[in-house]
This record gives sequence, C-alpha cells and structure tokens, in this order.
Amino acid sequence: MHDYTKLFMLVVGFGFFMLSALFLTQRIQPDPFIIKKVHFVSLVAIITPLIIHAIRDYSAAYCPNDLVLFNGQHLYIKLFDIIPSQWTNGRCWPSAHASAFFWLLAIPLVFIQNNMLKAGVYIGVFIIAFVLSGVQILRGEHFLTHILWTGFIVSFIISSMYLVIFQKESIGFRLNHFSKKN
Repeated sequence: MHDYTKLFMLVVGFGFFMLSALFLTQRIQPDPFIIKKVHFVSLVAIITPLIIHAIRDYSAAYCPNDLVLFNGQHLYIKLFDIIPSQWTNGRCWPSAHASAFFWLLAIPLVFIQNNMLKAGVYIGVFIIAFVLSGVQILRGEHFLTHILWTGFIVSFIISSMYLVIFQKESIGFRLNHFSKKN
C-alpha cells in the first residue's frame, strides 16, 4: 500500500513540475501570480525530499526493526549517549516516506486564500500523511518521532521558501511603512 501512495505522490509532484515546465516554455500563459504559485509547489515537491534524503545520509538513527531491542543487530542510542567509534549511520531518520506526503502542505499555503479553509486542509494533509506514514510504523520501519520530525522539517522548509519567494515585497513594504510613520 505505501509504495503505491508514494508513487502517486511522485506522479502528483511530477505533474506540478511538468505544468511548471509548460509555463516556462510559454505554451500556456495564465496569470503571472498563478505561474509563481505553480513554480513554488514544483520547487517544494523537488527540494523537500532531497533535503530529507540528505539529512538521512548523515543520520545515526536506526529503524526499529534494525535494533537489538526488536530482534535486529544494532544498539539503540539515546539522544545524548556517546556514540561508539565503529558506529555506522543508520540512515532511518527522518522518514523519506513521510516527506513524500508532507510536501503537499505547500498546495493550500499558496492556492487557498480563506484562512479557515486553509487550516482545515492543513489538518487534513497532516492526517493523511500520518495515516499513510503510519504504515511504516506498523511495519517497524520508523518510530512515530521520525514521522513527526519529518513533518516539522518539511514545514520549516516550506515556510522558509514561502517567506523568501512570496513575502519579500510584503516585508519590505511593511518595514518602509513603519519607518515612515515614525
């Protein structure tokens, strides 16, 4: 089940990427702000999984089914424990499967204007991501904290990108407006 949903999310992300490419070739020319929104979602769909995979490459955390505690071969290391010198990276934290779902948070951020509706869609996306990522927890591939941290990291990435891409003019306007008042 989780492979099909992950594949579906890749297809959706690829669809945004192809739509973005069509806008760049100028075959379709909608409102420039819509083009900017589609480019933003395309970037998020590409960048967030890449960052999550980069973090995973250096992660010392092992998956639950790899731990001695759950009949695996590796020790469980707590947050402030000393890591043995022969330790190899577990490459299990954060969850790549969850990142395939959490990037969807970028869609309501840019396409929904009503704040109540946007909050409802955010909650819905979080629930869907947790349910679909929960399959990995049941299989012993991740702890719940892996999923939660993935959601936090992806939310931070999306928020940072949004501030850089969309809010630059707005922040500058507010700063200029404030300085003229005083």
